[in-house]
Amino acid sequence: MSASDLVRRQEDGRDATFVRYDRFVDKNARFKNKPVEMERRDKFGQLLRVVIVPITAEMDAHLHVDGGPRTYALAVIRTVKIEKRHSLGMSYYSQMGPVDVVDLDAVRFVVGRVYDPSQRLWAIVDRSDILASTQVQ
Repeated sequence: MSASDLVRRQEDGRDATFVRYDRFVDKNARFKNKPVEMERRDKFGQLLRVVIVPITAEMDAHLHVDGGPRTYALAVIRTVKIEKRHSLGMSYYSQMGPVDVVDLDAVRFVVGRVYDPSQRLWAIVDRSDILASTQVQ
């Protein structure tokens, strides 16, 4: 896995900056009077950079949070706007979306992508699910 802001990619090389990550979203966000109901969704995007945030004891006291010194690792990801899905679950996109900042633990897998000129879309190659597992005999 590489961060695209920090690694120069060769023109004909592989791009290991695209990832699949988890994001929790409110299923009822469009409905003002319904209770918050969070669900996990898989998202795709390009890892731009990883930011390390140390929380010192002085900061802890200022923020009125107890827990002592700790460090957070955050992933800055430019999302992709999924435009369609193949019947087997393959996702396609042509445009990038907004930037998302998530805990680095939410990043699950590196994914590939292949340009389909007939559709003018990028196909995301996600080999992390059970259908894509390799069988060796």
